[in-house]
Amino acid sequence: MSMSLVAGMGAAFKGAKRYSRCLAAASIGTLALGAAGGARAQDAYEDGIMPKYYEAAKGKTVAFVPIAMTFSITQEYLSKFQAQADRLGYKLVTRDPNWSVDKAVQAVEELINEKPDVIIAHPLDGVAFNRLVKKANEAGIYWIWANLKGPADGDAYVGANHYEVDRIKVRLIADYCKDKASKKVFLIQSPPTNYVAIAGTQGFKDELKLHPELQLVGIQTADADANKAKSIAATILKQHPDLCAFSGQWDGEDIGIAPAVAEAGLTGKVGIFTGGGGNKPEACDKVAEGDYTGYVDYNIEDQAKAINAAVLQVLQIHAKPGSQPFATYVENEVLTPENVKNHLCWSVTQK
Repeated sequence: MSMSLVAGMGAAFKGAKRYSRCLAAASIGTLALGAAGGARAQDAYEDGIMPKYYEAAKGKTVAFVPIAMTFSITQEYLSKFQAQADRLGYKLVTRDPNWSVDKAVQAVEELINEKPDVIIAHPLDGVAFNRLVKKANEAGIYWIWANLKGPADGDAYVGANHYEVDRIKVRLIADYCKDKASKKVFLIQSPPTNYVAIAGTQGFKDELKLHPELQLVGIQTADADANKAKSIAATILKQHPDLCAFSGQWDGEDIGIAPAVAEAGLTGKVGIFTGGGGNKPEACDKVAEGDYTGYVDYNIEDQAKAINAAVLQVLQIHAKPGSQPFATYVENEVLTPENVKNHLCWSVTQK
């Protein structure tokens, strides 16, 4: 072996040792940084894009306007939104209209005057927000729809494909009813101006055309009220005791259907199909207990993470608000009594 080759190998070995020591030091630094609660803009490594990510968020204000803060979906959203705001150093403000469309509109009007950088809207009535989206964009504010979209696009929609969610339910019902004498189906809607009802009902009707054996005996809204859903279900079962299945559009209201079926003595004979955010007490537990025959889960934990990513995307790209709308549709998962034991539902994060 030549002396030059030996020298070269020695230099390479020393270089490798130096690299290993640097790598170890970097790893320790990374662990320490993680323990301290996340990276800051001044800690960003200059790779051409990392500093931009942190600087885009620093000092910004993001506003969240939910339907209300009284149920699991919005509580989990808020938990995940606040965690990112704390980690990246921006301010999160929440305006809770507590199920009032008028108060929600008023809250957004006030926010537009206050000029946050981003508004995340989760509306009971997306139509009522329509003019506000344009007004916010014109004021230089980015608009992100969370799972419930209005007619205007804003900058992003992140959530379920509700059109497809209801098509899936019809397919599940067709399979459930195929060996039943009756093929009667009843749809219990969300509020009619809510995106779930608008997109979902269209999907329900379109898929129903592909299953002519199914007989739709009616559609009625429960207005997101479990007691109203129970009353509707009880009335329908008196009119159609041979009903094959109920299809609902949100577990928060459809939780009222199972008691009505039980009181009519039809548990196990009438299918109940719904969907929702996948919270354990409202999804996995109810499916396991037999309250729901089928459940389409549009995982709210995944949605919250995707909404957080959308916030950073609009802040980094920094396009003119409203000029480059995009969508992220979170993947659905069907839960049944047979597979639910293998599914990990989430519970509201405790802070």
